[in-house]
Amino acid sequence: MTRAEALKAAKTAIALMGSAGAGFKPYVWSNNRDSDGVHASIISACGRIRVFINPSAVTGEGNYTASLCENRWWSQHEDNTYATPNDAIVSVINVALADLRNIEKLTEGLSNIALAMYAASTPAPKTKSKVKSAAKAKVSS
Repeated sequence: MTRAEALKAAKTAIALMGSAGAGFKPYVWSNNRDSDGVHASIISACGRIRVFINPSAVTGEGNYTASLCENRWWSQHEDNTYATPNDAIVSVINVALADLRNIEKLTEGLSNIALAMYAASTPAPKTKSKVKSAAKAKVSS
């Protein structure tokens, strides 16, 4: 990545921050395996939403994709790109919500036996440290 490419991508990401709303920060990188060269994205303040500026957008054409929760969910469209970052963000949130509704349907009506089996297979929460327990024992003696 040349300095000029990096600066152009950074300017694109910074400009995009304004149109995506408050709390986003820019992220620019180069992947030597890609012929595209420079990549730019913005990341939400909470770190869970990431809007990718496709390489053509860095050169001025503009299209966007979004992911949620470390790329667990992706925005969906015919070609997986959107004209605006907000459209990409709305899409990825809708994809995640649809997935969560499906999970709710899958788990709805599970029998108490299945829930008990799940609870039995889940590790118990960690207890307080032995140091705190020992200190408590000294206080009570």
